[in-house]
Amino acid sequence: MSAPMTWPALKFVSFMFNSLSSLDDSLRLLPFVEVLDLSHNSLETCATHLEFLGDVISITLAYNSLVTIPSFSVSTRSSLTFLILRGNNLDRINGVEVLITLQELDLGENCLNDHSFLEPFSALVKLKQLQLDGNPIFYHRFHRRLTLSCLAKQVVNTQFELDKKKLSQSEISHFMQRRRPAKSLMERPSYPTRAKPHNRTPDRDSVYGMSPSSGIGTENESPDIVVTPGAIKKGKRK
Repeated sequence: MSAPMTWPALKFVSFMFNSLSSLDDSLRLLPFVEVLDLSHNSLETCATHLEFLGDVISITLAYNSLVTIPSFSVSTRSSLTFLILRGNNLDRINGVEVLITLQELDLGENCLNDHSFLEPFSALVKLKQLQLDGNPIFYHRFHRRLTLSCLAKQVVNTQFELDKKKLSQSEISHFMQRRRPAKSLMERPSYPTRAKPHNRTPDRDSVYGMSPSSGIGTENESPDIVVTPGAIKKGKRK
């Protein structure tokens, strides 16, 4: 039985709306594909099958059921410019940091619930557009500020688009003045939770896990965390 023939002339390939639940080695038959659309299927994982691809420019995996960032070949890592992962089940983005040529990344409508998980963005020095709308973090009142703290300094400018809105000059100025390692800004979950009772009421800055100099949590709004003071200990009887 002869080996299957490759399709060297194919540059654009779409498998959208095919109810695919898995990929296989047949992707090796597309050695020169530049645009691949696998959106609107039922993929939970891509395993290592996308590693068969070469110098791909754009990959769309929107509206599947992925729980991790797919792995790519060394060639793809150096060529991929557009990656669409909207509408999956991603709660981490580990693995995206190797895609150093990315310019547009769509992670909207996933399960990202803490801005500290966005630290891999700091490696994406060519990023121009980022979409995170529809994630739990999108509804945090400091979402844009916390997201900016995770970006590479090279991309923070007035042309950068976050959730389809360009950065304002005030956002850029705040980033430059307050730029600190992302960990120090996200010691606590970015989605506030009800704190456990303590014997004393902590000050507001410690509740947010941020110092006053960080510029976070200083807006004139009521705190999002309710702390219930513990019972006062009674003195011992003589």
